[in-house]
Amino acid sequence: MSTDRQILTAIASTTRQKMRFFEIVQIIWGPDKKKCVLAVGQHSISLLRQDLTDLVNPLSKFEYSCIVKVVKDKDSDEHFLLALDDSQSWKSDRILVKSENRELLLQHVQSCWQTHMMYKVSRTMMFPLSNFALTKPLSVPHVAPFFGYTWEKYRGYKFMRSDTFTSQPNMIQTRDTGEYADKKTGIALKVQVHDVMTFDQLRAAKREHIRWVAVEYKAKLVQDEHQFYVLRSGQRPKRMNLCGDGAAWVAWELIVRTRDYTIICQLLRREFIPPLCDCAQDISLIFKCPAEQWSQYEIQLMLEAQLVADSVCPTSTPGVYRELVQAKLDALRFDEDGIEWIGNYQRLFSTWKVQAIQFVQSIVQIYVKQKLLPAELLSTSHFLAQQTLHNDWSDVTLIDDWPAWFESLKRYSADFVDTGDDKIEFSALLSERVGNRWLTRLARYFAWAVDGGFLGAHFNLEFMIEGMPQLEDDRGVQTALMFMLHMRDQDMTLSWMEEKINERLKDGGADNYMFNDRVMQWIIHGEYLRKLHGRHKEGEYFKSLAQILKTNAGTNLKAYICRIFMEMRVVGPGGGGGGRADEDANVAGVPALLHLIQSGGVYLATFASAALVNLSHDNEMVKMMLMSQGLAQAAAKNIKSKDDDLICYTLTLMVNLTKEAHHRYIMANAGVLPLLYDLLTSCYHQIRHAANAPSNLGSVMSYSAVKEKILANISSLVGHFCKDEEYRDQICDKFPHTIKCLCYMATHGVGGTPLMSKVMYALKQLCASRAEHKMYVGATVLKPLLQDQLKNYEVLQKAKPEFFLHSILLLQMLVSFKDNCIRMDDIEGTTIMMNMLNLPTERLNEQLKGILRSLVDRVRDVINREHDIAAGV
Repeated sequence: MSTDRQILTAIASTTRQKMRFFEIVQIIWGPDKKKCVLAVGQHSISLLRQDLTDLVNPLSKFEYSCIVKVVKDKDSDEHFLLALDDSQSWKSDRILVKSENRELLLQHVQSCWQTHMMYKVSRTMMFPLSNFALTKPLSVPHVAPFFGYTWEKYRGYKFMRSDTFTSQPNMIQTRDTGEYADKKTGIALKVQVHDVMTFDQLRAAKREHIRWVAVEYKAKLVQDEHQFYVLRSGQRPKRMNLCGDGAAWVAWELIVRTRDYTIICQLLRREFIPPLCDCAQDISLIFKCPAEQWSQYEIQLMLEAQLVADSVCPTSTPGVYRELVQAKLDALRFDEDGIEWIGNYQRLFSTWKVQAIQFVQSIVQIYVKQKLLPAELLSTSHFLAQQTLHNDWSDVTLIDDWPAWFESLKRYSADFVDTGDDKIEFSALLSERVGNRWLTRLARYFAWAVDGGFLGAHFNLEFMIEGMPQLEDDRGVQTALMFMLHMRDQDMTLSWMEEKINERLKDGGADNYMFNDRVMQWIIHGEYLRKLHGRHKEGEYFKSLAQILKTNAGTNLKAYICRIFMEMRVVGPGGGGGGRADEDANVAGVPALLHLIQSGGVYLATFASAALVNLSHDNEMVKMMLMSQGLAQAAAKNIKSKDDDLICYTLTLMVNLTKEAHHRYIMANAGVLPLLYDLLTSCYHQIRHAANAPSNLGSVMSYSAVKEKILANISSLVGHFCKDEEYRDQICDKFPHTIKCLCYMATHGVGGTPLMSKVMYALKQLCASRAEHKMYVGATVLKPLLQDQLKNYEVLQKAKPEFFLHSILLLQMLVSFKDNCIRMDDIEGTTIMMNMLNLPTERLNEQLKGILRSLVDRVRDVINREHDIAAGV
């Protein structure tokens, strides 16, 4: 069963009507018993030969109005009967059909039948479906569920459900809702089965990897939650195949804890689904456990969620339509992963492997002549990754004229396909558009063959590109590489022309280009693109990378380019520090990276934000460009995304940008201050607590390393905004819990950490102009800071100079309030500060030691004055 567009188009050309669905079935129609293709069309059902060239017989195409009844066999999952009217002289008015996926086939028939009848009689009619015993029941052995579990079926799949869970109705229907609940514990289970999508559709929807689906699910699950943290988000293996399913499975586990619930989301993807192995389907199982039950059922629920996910399997397992899969292989309709999987598991290979061998060997021969590869790669077949190529590997005619050879492939899209004794011309001269599309698919297939598809690790694109500088004449290899990359205009009426990548990208307009992502990634990885630009032209190279980010390239390639920007050495406006040779490289990628932040989705926005953190470091030109092109609004949007990684890098970028007053003004106008306050108040407790710090959270899982980095960045931003009196007053008056959250982190967190440094900095800035804040911070923070941190030998040894700087500056701010001096004397603060003077200069410089001495003098002066007052002097 399938809705494959290419095959439906082929069927439509035979039946002369639009097709919706087809399946290879077995029928008994009068005296005839045969296997054929049942095609569900817009207004009729057609029974065709398996080669799709003609109908089974002249009467095997009949309108839906001819069907008077459909009977499902209640003793099997495969048979159903079509009862026809007497409008035609049928061989028999009954057709018994055996289908591997009866339910899905009948769903399509029912939908088209009702639509056709509405079109014919202008009213809605009930589909004439009934159940009756048509065949003898067979005792087929099946896998029994575990003890205490029951098989549950839902939308073409089944899974083991615990007997404690019962089906729940919803607002639309009372059964088959996919919702279950354990009334005793309050734990709920919701099952969702997404529609089947081809791999091309998944790529267009930016969901080609289950990781991107997990990102979408996490965003939806926590969109209404103010406090949450992710306990786990990672791939896991699916461990059971209980029905002999021939498809591939991948799984992802997501565990999120909120204030009221713990959510366990098991995501499954079934790939290369039979019968055509060209599509995938996503399934999710979401367990929702109340917070009060989590501590009691934590381990049990996690194991049960994994068991239920591992038990998921399809209710029907159709076989592979090998003839149709072979036809799609010959038409090169599969991508690299599909070609690899079908070759390994179905042992089917494209007829174009002969030309691919010719292509690969012609390239390898060049490296053999330069003694970069052993000659045995061409003469023996034991190096082959697929031994099925053994018979075709020898006696190959090598390519002399590459452009002429490519043109010959284009003129005859499938050349001659060997089907036994006869050779059939696959097609005549094609139109320019069809020919160009064919050449694009051919280039992708050849790229797969070169990149380890035929010779595995012995020869691949990485070796090919890295070895090009050692060739005396690399023109042939360069032509082959450009063909595999196949960078061309998206307008398929234009022919592909060999042209250097840097020349195509130089003038912009890259968003109109298409190319092979894998080849482009190896070209960038092997420094080939950089070498095309030449030395001392780093700016041009990074402009080319930025142009690639504007194309329709896949997520993996764009993320790889973002990593290159993340690893760039950055320099200031003067170019000092031995950084990039060309200052243009500072700003070349900024517009493209900002575009990714605004429209690239959560995953790419995270990578782009991390890259901009690197580019904006001590570079005023980059900062001005970012602020002028709307980064403030994009940052506000990212903070609302509730994705920890994206928020963390966005805040780090904001820390770089808010060091200037006019940048803080733009950020504040974009509404980031309330968002920062919400973040701070919702996750201030998710820090690593000190061993002696009191905590009423009761779970070590409250700590989150990412959340701690987020809190450190928020503290820095609070400190930056408090440099301006206007924003300091706004934070103190409109967001009163800011100082309380900071004091909680200062008194409960581990001393000497980067977080603690930023917290001290923020508290110092908040206390700058308000005596009541100095009093509150002094009463709350002084004792933990002095006795638990600055007196602690371990903290003093591991703390960075930044921690000492901000701690001492905070103490300097606090001692301006008399009561704080008295508190410091009560806890022997002067002794602790005098002992800190013994720290080496590289940890505590002379300037800070001078501040410490002045603090000690200030405290002693206040205490002596108080003693004099008490004595009546």
